[in-house]
Amino acid sequence: MNDTNQTQESTEMIRQTYAPIASAMGIAMIFWGILCHPFGISIWFMSIAGGGLLAWALFSWMKEVCHEWSIQDES
Repeated sequence: MNDTNQTQESTEMIRQTYAPIASAMGIAMIFWGILCHPFGISIWFMSIAGGGLLAWALFSWMKEVCHEWSIQDES
């Protein structure tokens, strides 16, 4: 009985983040811009915006991971 209480107390829920979804969207935007270029559709800004979104998502995701690791190290 004691073991069950200890495992429930020590298990914490991971905070939700939008970084994985944003990185997937950034990758899709990059490829959308690349694939539409040969057809004469000039949407190079879509690839640039996708690259920026991907960079932001990876930065925020890694920042969250480092923050979680620092909390675990303090425990």
